[in-house]
Formats: sequence, C-alpha cells, structure tokens
Amino acid sequence: MSRSRAAGRRLFASVLFLVLVAAACGDSDDDATTDTTVAEATDSTESESTEAPDDTEAATDTTEAAPETTTAEGDDATAATATIGIVNIAPVAALELVNDGFTDGMGECAAVDATLDYRNAEGDGSQLAPIVAEFLDSDVDLILAISTPVLQATVAANEADGRGTPVLFGAVTDPFAAGAAAGPDDKPDWLAGWQADAPVVGMFDIAAEINPEATTIGVAYDPSLVNSVVALAKREAEAEARGWTVETATIGDSSEVGTAANSLATRDIDFFFVPTDSILVNGLAGMAQVADDFDIPMIAQDSGITQAGAAIGTGLDYYGDGRRNADYACQILSGQATPADFPIQQFSEELVAYSTTNAAAQGIEIPATVAEVGTDIG
Repeated sequence: MSRSRAAGRRLFASVLFLVLVAAACGDSDDDATTDTTVAEATDSTESESTEAPDDTEAATDTTEAAPETTTAEGDDATAATATIGIVNIAPVAALELVNDGFTDGMGECAAVDATLDYRNAEGDGSQLAPIVAEFLDSDVDLILAISTPVLQATVAANEADGRGTPVLFGAVTDPFAAGAAAGPDDKPDWLAGWQADAPVVGMFDIAAEINPEATTIGVAYDPSLVNSVVALAKREAEAEARGWTVETATIGDSSEVGTAANSLATRDIDFFFVPTDSILVNGLAGMAQVADDFDIPMIAQDSGITQAGAAIGTGLDYYGDGRRNADYACQILSGQATPADFPIQQFSEELVAYSTTNAAAQGIEIPATVAEVGTDIG
C-alpha cells in the first residue's frame, strides 16, 4: 500500500471518530432536554393537583349557591303582574284598617307583583260610580270595595260592564240585604268577600255594667244605607229582648250628625250607640261634642271608633278583614283560584278598645272587665 493511501485511511478514521463523538454528545443533550421537560411537566402537574381540591370546592360552593339565586330570579320572573283598584267611601278608621290590612297582605304575596290604586270618595257617594267606571275602563285586574255603598256601586257597574272583573269586598255588614248576593254560594262568579256583621250584644252588656239602671239608647243613622238599617234592626231586637227603648234620629250626610245627636240628647237617653255607619262616623265629632256636653257615654260597634270620640268600642277586626281579602286576591291573581271558589262567610274575630280621655269627658269610668280585655288608646 502506498504512503498516500495509508494517510487517507487515517484521515477517514479520524473524521469518523469525530462524527461518532459528536453524535454521542448530541444524544446526551437530547436526553437532558427530555428529562428537564418531564420534570417541569411533573412539577406543573403536582402543582395543579395540589390546588385542584380548592378549585373543586369553590366550584361546588358556586353550584350549591346557584339554585338560591336562580329560584329568587325565577320568582320575580314568574310573578304575575296586576293592578288593583281600591275604593273606599270615607276616611273612617274601620274602613282605613281594611285598606291597611289588604295593602300589607298584598305586600307579602310573592306570587303577585301588584300595583294598588287607592281612591277615597271622602264621604261623597256620588263619586263612587265615576271611580269604579274609571277602574273598569282602565282594565284593572281586580277591585276591592270597602263598605256597603262601594260594594253596591261596584256590583252595578261590573254587571253593566259585562267583562266579569274580579271584585272583593270588606267592611260590609250584609252583602245579601245589599243585593250583591242571594246567598253564600249564590252570587256572581266574579264576586267574593267576607261579611262583617258586627255583634250588638257586647255593646248592651257594657252599657248595663256601666249603668245598671240604663233603659234607653240613642242611635243616629242614615236610612239610605242598607248596612245602617240592618244594624238598627239588630239593636232594636236586642233592646226589646232586654226591655230597653231605642230612640232614633236620621241623617242625610255627615254634616247632620251633630244636630241628630242634640235631638237624641233631649230625649233622656242613657247612651249613644254608634253603628259602623260610614256617613255617621265621618261626622262623629259633632256627636262627640254633644256626648261631652251632656255626659252621655258613647259606645261603638267598632273598636276603631274610639279614635273618633267613642268612650268604648267593641267590634270586628277590620285589619284582619283586609288581610283575608288579600289572601283571596293573591290566589285569584296568581291563577290558583277564582272568586267563584270562595263562598261569602262571616268572620268573627273581635277587638275591644277604649279611651280613658273620652270616658272621663263623658262622665264614666272604664269597667274593669273592659280594661282587662281591651286596649287603651289614651
């Protein structure tokens, strides 16, 4: 072999050796890179695994809280919207209590988002028909009639209208005598409410305790109001059973109450008995003045009338009357029931109130039996 060929082989061997060494170094670098990548991935996985339970708990908490939010939003979204027209005959304590109870009750009705439109005729019966007509023309979803005159005006207008707008009523002594219904279930399908026929026996019992010698009571009333005539008939029946006499004086509007009271005071009466007559009570200041001047105690058929001048009031819970009607309205407007589902019923919850100030002005002391069960308004 020539020297040049030997040199060439040695050069080739040297180059090959260098290539093999370089390849070996390259494999080592790749392995290092791979190891670093796996280590980083492992560290990352371990870090994520360590934090995962907290994330899972947070997700679980969010999931558990979600139904409450969804439910609340669902209630708002599904609540029925409605406009209710409320009509009152006069700003009388008992009648205002019906409105108060109804307003509070509707405020607690989650199924209905109700707008309440309250109108008061301020004792002017001629305003009732226009008020009711306005409500019907504006397509209210329900009407609450407070007092007998309002019920009569509303029933007449609703019958003429013919669309059957739901009507509820409160503070109505006798809806049957008023012509709104023939019986508890014999009524228009769009009508429902509670009868507020206040008892009269308690008034006589209290009078007899204050003055065992009493024999005569005086009653002013409006003969044009059915509820006033019905109440008078019950007083006369109870008086006859006890051997008492009932003296009467009629009024045409609230301005005549004082004159009627003066007329009764001249007939040697022992007590003024005050019925739940909205016209009478709206002008009761005139009778209260006569009662104070002549020392004639006033006993009322409603606890709220003590605020208008009576010494003692015993009667029905008119605030509760309003809340009962709100329960009906909630069911009707949410689609759970119709007025036809509710027969007319008499409610019996009674309240007693007295005024030590009014009693003193009228020459009496409050009996212990009344003080024990009643509320002193001062």
